[in-house]
Amino acid sequence: VEYALVCPGSIGQPRSQRVGAEFAIFDQAEQKIRFFRIDYNLDATIAAMNRFEFPEQLITRLQTGT
Repeated sequence: VEYALVCPGSIGQPRSQRVGAEFAIFDQAEQKIRFFRIDYNLDATIAAMNRFEFPEQLITRLQTGT
């Protein structure tokens, strides 16, 4: 195996006060883990959560990253 996916957390439940999807990739040959963060359309996600009546606590967590 040359690469493996490392899950440093979950998408949509940020705890770092940084809104976005975070993931990591392990390079076995180099024995290194590289961390990445990608943005996504937060406004569209929150609008969908409101339509489906998600709890306000979850919406706030996405907005604030806490």
